[in-house]
Amino acid sequence: LRMVQDLAPLCDVLKLEFPLGQEEELDDAVAAKHCEAITKASSVPWVLLSRGMGYERFIRAVEIAMKHGAHGIAVGRAVWKEVGEFATWEDQKQFIQSTAKERMERLVTLCV
Repeated sequence: LRMVQDLAPLCDVLKLEFPLGQEEELDDAVAAKHCEAITKASSVPWVLLSRGMGYERFIRAVEIAMKHGAHGIAVGRAVWKEVGEFATWEDQKQFIQSTAKERMERLVTLCV
């Protein structure tokens, strides 16, 4: 929270990791409390960074963060990180055009 307070006046938007560690149980009440504290501490909007989080966990994190003050997302690997598991460009392209696209569309609906 100190970092949020110190950096917010220097930014237009803060891009922040989810306020629970990757290995911590995703407790909705605890996470909501942390997100609300970020929102109170920040004088600018903040968006949730995926930080390579698994897609299903990121979906839950986005739902919580958006309900408790986040203004959007900055996502990458949570959407497409499995693309490297495919041996051919065609399979990678298919993944991007189907699974990754569907994931991104779902995330967008949570942010509007």
